[in-house]
Amino acid sequence: MQTPHVIEPNEVQTTKKLTLIFAAIALSFSATTVLAMNGQADRYHEAQSYPTKTVEQVADVKVSAR
Repeated sequence: MQTPHVIEPNEVQTTKKLTLIFAAIALSFSATTVLAMNGQADRYHEAQSYPTKTVEQVADVKVSAR
């Protein structure tokens, strides 16, 4: 029969450190994603709010017969 594993104080501190590190990584990743998506949304909105200014005109080209 095996004896139950006793959690040592240094194991608890290691687990807390790892949890804190993963939380910081997740938070920075989500903040970066939000900033990137915010800029993308601005570009889409700006592109939709200003109509295209270029006017296409058909050129009437006559070629002389030789």
